Amino acid sequence: MNLVIRKQAADTISNTADWVDAMNTDGAGDRWFDRVIEALHHAARTGVKHAICQNETLAKRKYHCFTYNDKWVVVYKIKGNYFIVYRFVLGAKLI
Repeated sequence: MNLVIRKQAADTISNTADWVDAMNTDGAGDRWFDRVIEALHHAARTGVKHAICQNETLAKRKYHCFTYNDKWVVVYKIKGNYFIVYRFVLGAKLI
């Protein structure tokens, strides 16, 4: 399955990687970014559909969600042969 990361999710991932880099040693943001992208590629390769999001707004749009690193929520849909990531949200902001 092909991975597609929409702009809103890509911006969040990129901005968070920049923050991780600023708060830690050089290269920490790049390593964090690589781990996130690898986790998304793994999810796309396996093609497993997770449950519909519990957040009411996301559930209305029939988005599926899973957590990354116990803090982040990956919001996605599978359309044909595409695993499309729409949002990458800090879990605390969904409540």
